[in-house]
Amino acid sequence: MRKKNINRLQSVSVETDMVLAATYTGGNTIRVDLTEVVQRLEAFAPLESRREFRRATVVDFGWGVEWPCGASLDSDRWVGNGTGTVEAQEIQGKDRGHALCA
Repeated sequence: MRKKNINRLQSVSVETDMVLAATYTGGNTIRVDLTEVVQRLEAFAPLESRREFRRATVVDFGWGVEWPCGASLDSDRWVGNGTGTVEAQEIQGKDRGHALCA
């Protein structure tokens, strides 16, 4: 029986302002622009602080990214749209509950 190849996040690093470089276990790296999400959704407002944004970490065994303020995003959303962008309207429903920052 052949094992299924699961492409999970290996690491994230900040490239510029609101852009993360997300490297997956399969070796591919994509740029993820979170500018619109941070600007339009109140729950992600703490990420406007460069210090907070730079503290992104991989969580849930590579299935997401989280910040100390509590904001988080599922990584499958980035690969699914193929562009490396996360649009605010896409996450307003399901993921909004993940992003509760004090």
